[in-house]
Amino acid sequence: MLTPEQLARLRAMIDERHEALESEIHRDAARSRDEPYSLLAGEVTDVGDSASADLIADLGNAELSRDLEELRAGGGTGKDRRRQLRVVP
Repeated sequence: MLTPEQLARLRAMIDERHEALESEIHRDAARSRDEPYSLLAGEVTDVGDSASADLIADLGNAELSRDLEELRAGGGTGKDRRRQLRVVP
């Protein structure tokens, strides 16, 4: 069982991670918008350029998907997350 102080610290850590995830998601989404496939592949594409651009785009999408999944698994918004953490007497 957690003490009230431990619970408060855990809540703060979860809130910090949630805020970090939101920031990463916004940054990754903005980067995806700012770096279209044509910019990644270059003006004159060959098979190697195309494969590299595909890999970069796929990695960006995977990172964004991972962060979104972690955010969803974390219980939603601040009040929802804090409601899940209660002191058990």
